[in-house]
Amino acid sequence: MAKIYRGLAASALALSLWSTAAAAEAGHAAPPHHAAVFVGATSVEGATGFTIGLDYERRFGRWGTALILDLARLHGANHLVVAPALVVHPWAGLKALVAVGLEHSDAHDVLVVRIAAGYDVHLGAWSIGPLAAVDRADGSSAVVWGVSAGLGF
Repeated sequence: MAKIYRGLAASALALSLWSTAAAAEAGHAAPPHHAAVFVGATSVEGATGFTIGLDYERRFGRWGTALILDLARLHGANHLVVAPALVVHPWAGLKALVAVGLEHSDAHDVLVVRIAAGYDVHLGAWSIGPLAAVDRADGSSAVVWGVSAGLGF
């Protein structure tokens, strides 16, 4: 278990360093940062539960790297997803991401793959918008949806 957490931490660090180098190559002196709170729901195997999350993204141009933390309450248990992600911002507020990380609950620790899309409406430094994702873990799929609100700095 500790090996998995160390691997995730190393992946997040590598993505962060890579984004810093890429931003420097793109001519950005200080790449922008974005932190957000997510509130929504997760549905899997006929059950739907409340989900809350935090994410941090380091952006450089149309690309970004992120760390996602989501906590969902399903089937009487808490499910924590921790995943580094690669994000692309192809047009206006549209974003898409792919993440590979860990889902932890009392019953299991499994690899999770997330594919997500969202749209951020920017109001100055603030942003708000819908986000939808599909998580694939341990042979089953979960749908995650809700609203993300954040601050760029």
